[in-house]
Amino acid sequence: MVRQDAWSKDEDLLLAEVVLRHIREGGTQLAAFEEVARKLSRTSAACGFRWNSTIRKQYKSAIARAKEDRKKWYASSEDDTPPNLSNSESGPDVSTDDSEIEEALVTVIEFLEKQRQKLNEEGATTSEEDLRVLRDTVENLQNEKNNLESELERLRHRYQDLEQRYHLLIQAMKKATSDMDDYEKQSQGG
Repeated sequence: MVRQDAWSKDEDLLLAEVVLRHIREGGTQLAAFEEVARKLSRTSAACGFRWNSTIRKQYKSAIARAKEDRKKWYASSEDDTPPNLSNSESGPDVSTDDSEIEEALVTVIEFLEKQRQKLNEEGATTSEEDLRVLRDTVENLQNEKNNLESELERLRHRYQDLEQRYHLLIQAMKKATSDMDDYEKQSQGG
């Protein structure tokens, strides 16, 4: 069974194409993640995580080519100002490539840590609740065991009492039978 939030090949391809275009055009990866997030109805952090954990490895040579294309584009441009010093929006910041990755990773890590903390808190609450239920169950079972042991002891005493009465009754019947036999013998003989 496939997870509902699993990434399809088409989504992976779209993510790769958009990120490579942003690299080639001098844009930031964060902007690429945001663009893909809007198209796929996912968070930019999820896109960044998918890119950095899976897709990036598959596109190493394409990333290198995109960076070379970007350098060629900047080398042929008329503006001699380094892109990271430019005040215009047309000259994006090339030096932020690694910092953008780091920023995306930090965002993803913070998100995952919050999720882990939330799960731990829920897990602790659940565990405490489970522990309380188990303790109550153990206590109830212990009480039931004690009650059953008391009932068993009462039944043992009753059984012993009935057994004694039974033996006394049997002895009385034997004596009565014996006395009756003696009486009949005396009646016939005497």
